[in-house]
Amino acid sequence: MILATYATFEEMHGRKSTLDELIERLEIYSRESVLYICSVTGIILKLWQRGGWAKENYFALIDSAFGDIRGDYYKYALEKADAEMVFHRRQLLFLSKLAIEHCAERGLDLLKARPGLFGTILLMANDHFHFGTYPNPKIDERDQYDKISRIAAEFIPVNEYSGFRVQCKLVRSHLMMTRYSEQLKGHQDYINILEQYERLTGIPFLDHEALTFGLMTRMTELITLKGLQADGWIAAIQPQNFYTTAITQETIGKFLNEVSATPEGLLGDIQTARKSKKDFGANDFTVFRKKPVIKEGYGYLAADVMYAVEKLESGPYWRVSAIDKATGDKLRRFWGPVFEGYVNDLIKAFSPMFIADPRLIGNANEQLCDGLLVEGDALVVMEYKASMFTAEAKYSGNHVTLRDEITKKLVRDAEEDNKKGVEQLAAAISTLFADPRKPMVPGLDVSGVKHVYPLLITLDDLGSSLLISKLLNFSFDAVFKRDAFQSVEVKPLLCTDIESIEVVIPHVVDRPLSYFLQYWLDHDPKLLATFLAQFPEGLPERNAFIDKHWKKLSRAISSRLFPREAAEAEGNA
Repeated sequence: MILATYATFEEMHGRKSTLDELIERLEIYSRESVLYICSVTGIILKLWQRGGWAKENYFALIDSAFGDIRGDYYKYALEKADAEMVFHRRQLLFLSKLAIEHCAERGLDLLKARPGLFGTILLMANDHFHFGTYPNPKIDERDQYDKISRIAAEFIPVNEYSGFRVQCKLVRSHLMMTRYSEQLKGHQDYINILEQYERLTGIPFLDHEALTFGLMTRMTELITLKGLQADGWIAAIQPQNFYTTAITQETIGKFLNEVSATPEGLLGDIQTARKSKKDFGANDFTVFRKKPVIKEGYGYLAADVMYAVEKLESGPYWRVSAIDKATGDKLRRFWGPVFEGYVNDLIKAFSPMFIADPRLIGNANEQLCDGLLVEGDALVVMEYKASMFTAEAKYSGNHVTLRDEITKKLVRDAEEDNKKGVEQLAAAISTLFADPRKPMVPGLDVSGVKHVYPLLITLDDLGSSLLISKLLNFSFDAVFKRDAFQSVEVKPLLCTDIESIEVVIPHVVDRPLSYFLQYWLDHDPKLLATFLAQFPEGLPERNAFIDKHWKKLSRAISSRLFPREAAEAEGNA
């Protein structure tokens, strides 16, 4: 993995470019050519893939964007100890958004621009992601809570746009939409998401899932640097690309309409968001999250691979959520138990000592926490949160809005007077160790426990952003009084996202989860980093739970797309 900063115009030229200067340089080019270059650049560099982008293609793109001298410098800059990268996912989305707003349908062809011109545009774009919340000469450096929340506001967009692990994302989305939703048919907030989605769109969920998978494959496997050098038109996705499947052309058309919009349609959405003050600037790409494919006259362009893959889950979820406020609120309440079911089964697959959904002795209606893991003299106490954070909190750069929303969703909802993750963990630990000799949960004996690890797991990848654990510990320390529990060492609260757990949890068959949490604390005592940033080197990424369900999902999708070939392959296996 390469840790790098963005190469900027400001660093090269000694002053920050203005947004007007960037737009002035960009708007002379045709909208189509800008969107095309941003699309294929992101794909051939695999910027959507966390920890596995295509470094081998980077130098070729540097050559095309810069002249010889600057090009050589930025090649060297990538190899330095304090590496600098020119291209990144946020930048390409930002330029695509600006192109839709400011570039005319007809203009100069960016593909034919001399080297150096596009390079300057790339560097200028990189000037506009820093909010300026920190460092800031106007703030009180003694207010650590304010300082940390300001810095966190800068890093959350960086983390969100750094990619994901495809298998984890697809398997998790599939299982939550199908198995874990269906297991909760008796839940008071149950919604048949798949049925509702088909009613709203005319697309059966299995077809939606298969076509999302097919779209991802078309983008990531067929659009390559070598292929583009031979034929630039391979970047254009055509409906006919899916006609060899068993899915009807009518359904294919409905699916493409569901995931795509014309540049004019995207422009209208941006303008509407801006008028209603729901566009939050250079880090907000909600318009592409809703419609990750751009419909041009010659075919469809991928605005962003990651957003297209996310449609497997986000498409049905947000479609149903948008029916009306009551349905949206009900779905959000339902999604917590769905996520809980998934996390519980994931951990149980690797740890037989795991206690899911622990209930209090004598009061089976009261849940102590979401999960407990006893590991010798260590106890991991867990809460899971499926809450999704708003675009305003994550992308506006308003650190007060961010920390208020974090408090509401991960600490305490003051309006509803409800404890959330942080306060729930504090209360659970207090209940368990008020008298360690007194059994509180069936099958759990904490009398020998010496070390307690509070762990908060989020569905939103905000949970794995830099400084989130540190920020949450201000609240944890305010409500949990360690002095009252002299017989046990309660560690600082640790927060991470579900993808990080999917990477770490398979290794608990060899070493306890508490070992990895302690490793994080030992190597990052100030809680500045993330779980995977402090993961022991040399351990392979493996997950038999994900692998098993990935194979099942792949077979199901193959059977839906190509039933005859899949049946023949199954017969020959």
